[in-house]
Amino acid sequence: MSKIKVLVDSGSDISLEQAKEYNIGFIPICLTFDGKTVLTDKYDITTDEFYKRLRQDGDVPKTTQITPGKFAEVFEEYAKDYDEIIAFLIGSNTSGTFQNAFNAKANVEAKCGIKIHLVDTQVLSIAYGYPAIRAAQMAKEGMGAEEIIKKCEKMIKSAYTLFAVETLDFLRKGGRIKTATAVIGGMLDIRPILTVTDGLVHAIGKVKGEKKVFPKFMELLAPNVAEMKNPKIFILQSDVPEKAEKLKNLIKETVGLDTTLINQVGVIIGAHAGPGVLGIIALDD
Repeated sequence: MSKIKVLVDSGSDISLEQAKEYNIGFIPICLTFDGKTVLTDKYDITTDEFYKRLRQDGDVPKTTQITPGKFAEVFEEYAKDYDEIIAFLIGSNTSGTFQNAFNAKANVEAKCGIKIHLVDTQVLSIAYGYPAIRAAQMAKEGMGAEEIIKKCEKMIKSAYTLFAVETLDFLRKGGRIKTATAVIGGMLDIRPILTVTDGLVHAIGKVKGEKKVFPKFMELLAPNVAEMKNPKIFILQSDVPEKAEKLKNLIKETVGLDTTLINQVGVIIGAHAGPGVLGIIALDD
């Protein structure tokens, strides 16, 4: 029986504690403030510190790709103790990180005799973090890599994501929306409802005022989870835990489902959306 190591990048938004608990390899993404201060996600700066800095300074950090050299280093290290690696990575439409892993893969396989499986997730946050956790559990139970990947890819494809931002300023500063759109939206208190398709974020609706965000979430969520056999609900929040608790209660009341986890959104979404992010991910386990 092959010994399998599951690996994720920090865009998966699983915590270091979760990675340790489930024996998951963890490769951090780096971010740059002011174009010069390079910090390693989860190590040099915690997620709480990251959002505190966004609110205090209004900085718009940039995330950097994990390099082929870093992937090769990590792959070779795990090749000492494992026969196969399954790496769940941020999607190729979102970042060049996946291509960098692919570039490192063949050389390490030839050099170390290990089989490396790369999963191009095309989702964000816990939508691939949770499948990675399930993969680690399945590997521990003795399931083979191909079957694990098949089950997890099906889970990832079922993922339905909704989120809203507190302010349009960070989307504007990052070039994601036009200045005029942000100014008018801010004046009218327009809140876009965002989703993820093929690794890319786009709006699927908008409401006027924060109070209408939750009802819109429920309107969109209900028909999607109704089609799932074993739906799991994850709430995403950056630095608004009290709102996350209210959303948890509303989901229970509206669609009759308990929340599996309230998860803190990490630097990948936060760097573009800013603080005050709140959302939902539903997937079929």
